[in-house]
Amino acid sequence: MSRRSTESPVRIIGSRELHQKLKHVLDELKSDEVRYVLTVHGKPRAVLVGANAYLEMIQHSPRPSEALVGLQLSVLLGGDPPDIALQRLGDPPSEGQSESESSTAPTPKPDNHRKTNSDHVAKPRRRR
Repeated sequence: MSRRSTESPVRIIGSRELHQKLKHVLDELKSDEVRYVLTVHGKPRAVLVGANAYLEMIQHSPRPSEALVGLQLSVLLGGDPPDIALQRLGDPPSEGQSESESSTAPTPKPDNHRKTNSDHVAKPRRRR
């Protein structure tokens, strides 16, 4: 059973209870103040926060990857993209930061090796 405190908006909930009360938990997470600590076998595994609360937490993050998540989330929530996130995504890397550190997604490696029929080795068939 989730433990509640009248002073704290943080609730501790086990994985089984979360599974049983998922709709209720998701409804409660609409409130920006509510947090859930998800436990598995009594040990904390994750913190659940509502989408708006998460957006508030990462809105001024210096990391481009979090700015990208914030941008995507704000659009999904039906809001306008925050100007700060758009500016941060377009900023060149700061001094001492390499281009790869400022990238939001890994650059895919070219596929130089195409599979051919010779790449597949036939397995011997068993006789019946």
